[in-house]
Parts: sequence; C-alpha cells; structure tokens
Amino acid sequence: MEKAAAILSAAEKEIMTITPAAALPPREATIRSSLRCAQCNEKFMESRSRQKDGKTVCIPCFEAR
Repeated sequence: MEKAAAILSAAEKEIMTITPAAALPPREATIRSSLRCAQCNEKFMESRSRQKDGKTVCIPCFEAR
C-alpha cells in the first residue's frame, strides 16, 4: 500500500520519462463503401467482396461449401 501511495503522490518527472515516439503512426485507413452479400444479406466492405456464381458475396459465404 505504501508503494502505491508513493507512486500516486509522486511528480510525473519522478516516475516516468517522456520521449518522442520511435515509430510513425499508421497511415489513415481508406474508407470504402459497403456492399450487401447476395447470400447472407449482411453488409461488408467493398474491398472484401468475392464473386461466386456471378453474385457478389462476403468472404465467409464465398468460402462456404
């Protein structure tokens, strides 16, 4: 309990060192439109679409047998 109290009452500079981040932040995500699966009727991201029997489907429906 004493350690917790000491940490909670300490100044920031006593318990941590703040430095610039070493890695760059990830690039911003590309926003794509949503499509509706011809089989299960759920929406999914356009870039995840597959063609099965001439219909646009989601990956789970595409991989289903």
